[in-house]
Amino acid sequence: SGVMITRGVPDLHPSSEYFYKLDWSAALAADVTVSSVAWTVPQGLRQIATSQMDAVCGVKLADDGATVGDFYDVTCQITTSTGEDLNQVLRVTVGYEGY
Repeated sequence: SGVMITRGVPDLHPSSEYFYKLDWSAALAADVTVSSVAWTVPQGLRQIATSQMDAVCGVKLADDGATVGDFYDVTCQITTSTGEDLNQVLRVTVGYEGY
C-alpha cells in the first residue's frame, strides 16, 4: 500500500512551535504495537522533540527558514512489533503570522 498523506493539519507559523500527533491505531491489528518511531523533517523546519504513547506518535516542530505559503512533508516511520515498517506523511503548511 502507498504512503498515507495527512492534510489539513494546523499551520506552523513563522517563529513559533507546534506539536503534531499521528494516531496509528487504525493501521494496527489489535495485538500489534509500535516498537520504534523515526521522523524525517525537511529543510526549512526543525524538530524540537518527539513522543510516543501507545500508537500515538508526536513531533514538535519549529520554523527554521521555511517559506511562508509553502508546504513541507514530514514523514513518520514506525516499525511494528511484527517487524512491519509503515510510513505516514504530515503535510505541514507554513502560515502567515496571525492567521
